[in-house]
Amino acid sequence: STVRTINPPSHRAMLLAGVIMMFLNPYVLVYDVSFQLSFLATIGLVFLSPKIEKYFILKSSKRVGLKVNVPIGTSQIIYRISFLKENDFIKSTSTLLASIPNVYSKTISGILETLNNFGGDNKGQTFLFKTYNDFTNYTKNNLVKNTCYQSSKGIPCDKQVFILNQDNCLSSNTTCLYFAFTNCNYFDTEKIFIEVVFWVDNVASRGWTKEIKENLFKKWTEAFKDFDSPLELSQCLLDKLQADYKYQDFLKLSKSELDEKLELIGKECLNEVGQTYIWLDEAKAQSDSLAEIGNYGKAIQILLEIIDLEYADANDYNNVGFYYIMSKQYLKAIKYLKEGEILDETNLFIKGNLAHAYLLNGDYEIAKAIYLKYNGQNVDEETSWVQMIKEDFETFKKHDILSINFNSILSILK
Repeated sequence: STVRTINPPSHRAMLLAGVIMMFLNPYVLVYDVSFQLSFLATIGLVFLSPKIEKYFILKSSKRVGLKVNVPIGTSQIIYRISFLKENDFIKSTSTLLASIPNVYSKTISGILETLNNFGGDNKGQTFLFKTYNDFTNYTKNNLVKNTCYQSSKGIPCDKQVFILNQDNCLSSNTTCLYFAFTNCNYFDTEKIFIEVVFWVDNVASRGWTKEIKENLFKKWTEAFKDFDSPLELSQCLLDKLQADYKYQDFLKLSKSELDEKLELIGKECLNEVGQTYIWLDEAKAQSDSLAEIGNYGKAIQILLEIIDLEYADANDYNNVGFYYIMSKQYLKAIKYLKEGEILDETNLFIKGNLAHAYLLNGDYEIAKAIYLKYNGQNVDEETSWVQMIKEDFETFKKHDILSINFNSILSILK
């Protein structure tokens, strides 16, 4: 047998059908709405839908097969198969015309069918399998098992429509179908034309099946159970992932890429459903806990994310500055403490840490000026400026953060 891709006879048949019908009744083009709609629908089917068009040359009593990949999101499969003798164009045209629900096309189809019968029978049989093993059992061993569809034996053509989850041949998990054909003509070699058209749902074509979405929704709803709106958050995550990825591409993300993406859109969703404050409280508490055990790098990272999202307040900038001091990154401490000053000029905790950062960075005169400027004030209801400075210096010494000017600063503040 020979398999070839063709310029489909449907294109020529469409032209012939239109010409003949308008010849018989020129007014159908303008006044016959049935003709117009039917013809446009058929044009859409032939020209616009994803399709496979091939033909086989098959000797008498022989078998041949074809694997057809089913696009993701396919809601219907429409196929037409014609068993023709060489150059039997009349039959192909008749088959196409019969699919157009119009009185003129039906009449012409009947005439062409009669002409074809005078020319002799075209006979074949079609089988559809969902697995490769069943397919090869038939094509190689002539064993028919587990077909999802088979036509009558010895018919000249076959046309079928498979609808998603209504027919055995098409389910949400169908990725391919195996067509197999037998030439039932005992004498003649036949040409088998096959056209397969897929109606694809654009949303479903992205691969996010109902089952996949339900599983993820359930998982995330459980993860968000402590929030006020777990259902809204879960739906928001799903919507954003579906918009950004086809499901196949989503599965290709590495663990780190997935974690980063979920963290990013998770924060966006928290903001959209008005739950950002819950995430912020949890993130800041986590940063505090990390700092308490000396993991200043991780604590800083969390606060910087809050700053990047523009959710930070002056206290967050103060904590970042202090953690940078504790990790001996004094220039970075100065940068974020000065940004914190802009948010709250009255925050003396920021002023004190800024003085510490300058002192430890070797800028003694700048630090001294800040220490003296706020001497005699209280940083809060219970803590004086001098008391805070002393406690901070003791903390620095315990962590091997030293300056020869600690005692000098304390002496000028008495």
